[in-house]
Amino acid sequence: MKPIVLLMLLFAPSLCFGQKPIEALLPDGRKIVLKRDKTWGYIAGQTPNQQPDPLRVETLESLVALMKKSPEAFTQNESETQEEYFSKLKSYFDKADLNGKKLKDTFFLLQTDFTYHSEEQEFTTRFDIFNTNYSIASRVNGVYSYAFPVLSLKMSPERATELKPHLRLAVNAVPINLGSSERVRLLPVKYVIYDDRDKKILATISTQNELGNTGH
Repeated sequence: MKPIVLLMLLFAPSLCFGQKPIEALLPDGRKIVLKRDKTWGYIAGQTPNQQPDPLRVETLESLVALMKKSPEAFTQNESETQEEYFSKLKSYFDKADLNGKKLKDTFFLLQTDFTYHSEEQEFTTRFDIFNTNYSIASRVNGVYSYAFPVLSLKMSPERATELKPHLRLAVNAVPINLGSSERVRLLPVKYVIYDDRDKKILATISTQNELGNTGH
């Protein structure tokens, strides 16, 4: 509100001498009109230039801790069908909080290596890294399988040299029952490749898991 008041004070003399209404630009990118009666209003059809929220990345250990607090949410009861269990997981995923933010808005850092291919000018992730902390699941048409996807990111060689030490991969995923081990089974909603220096997202890859997100 202060910028608007200052603008009105600044342009008040001009308005008093009968000139046409004056347009002014606010810090958020919207334009306002200063009227002859010393009132103001937004020019229709505008929205502020909103900056996206920074990428929220947590460790898988924090997800394990959350699962241990509410094991019943991740465990399939004997009376539950696969569809009922899956529905329960999705409901928990949409409503649960993790460190002050919704689980559905949180990404988890994955261990992987990025390899740059100069001819194709793209990074790819290594899909054969075995990690004792998690496994990647897929569920299509009600059928589960386990595989780490190959994800790629196009980039010039010059940019690739600068960025490679800072590339990271994270996943937004529904966690599935831990079972008897500490190994988390993740049912991905989407992946992001990002720059760890400023958490800027460089690529977003949605999955074909049955969570309402399909395609790339």
